[in-house]
Amino acid sequence: MTEEIKDYHRYTTLMRNGFYDKLFFADKLFGGWKTMLDYGCADGFLTKIIAETFPDKTIYGFDDNTNMSAMMSTGSNPANAYFTGVPVKTDVLLLSSVIHEVYNYKKPPVQDFWDYVFRSGFRYIVIRDMIWRAKDEYPNTMVKAQSNIIRWCEENSSLGELHRYESMYGSLSMVKSLVHFLLKYLYMSSPNWNRELKEDYLKFNYIDLLEIIPSEYRVIYQENYKLPYLEYKWEQDFGITNIRSDTHTKIILKLRK
Repeated sequence: MTEEIKDYHRYTTLMRNGFYDKLFFADKLFGGWKTMLDYGCADGFLTKIIAETFPDKTIYGFDDNTNMSAMMSTGSNPANAYFTGVPVKTDVLLLSSVIHEVYNYKKPPVQDFWDYVFRSGFRYIVIRDMIWRAKDEYPNTMVKAQSNIIRWCEENSSLGELHRYESMYGSLSMVKSLVHFLLKYLYMSSPNWNRELKEDYLKFNYIDLLEIIPSEYRVIYQENYKLPYLEYKWEQDFGITNIRSDTHTKIILKLRK
């Protein structure tokens, strides 16, 4: 059974740390698009900002989490922002921090999700998510990073949670396990920690993504990187400045016809 989010305010606040990064597509979509679907829009914060950024477009937000749905219409909404209980057909499909959730929680099978994404005829598909792309790491760099993380956990009375993490994902001596921990440790002091601990952020990798893109679409923009806010936090908390492997991907696909 999927564990419910316990603190929605903390959950959505942490999501907003990458807010400006999620708007990367703002100057990269052309071709007369008029409508966009923010699929998996959570509390609708990003949906509203997109609507304000594009006042001449119609922006729809959709999320199948009923608790999130209740939060979407709080506060004032731009006149061109709408929230819907079912996905709607639009020119642009936005998948922002959605794919890793689908791979952890989606039922029925994930293939149904990809069929929807690629067979609905969206003119553009915009993806921004935690998607693993490994690079060679220097062993001595990893040893120092591991030591600093252990020290931080000791100082913050979190060593037991670190051991729980390693029992699920492997020792921090492994690059992917260490980087994965760096992506989720900010939740350790949150009521949402148990849920986030169980969620495999890096279940989906960049090579998998490239392999499932159908020939009907072409890549018009792509970037593999690490989120600047997280790099800042890693340096502040652990003194880590030289993680090489990429943790996030931005990619825009355009329908060929």
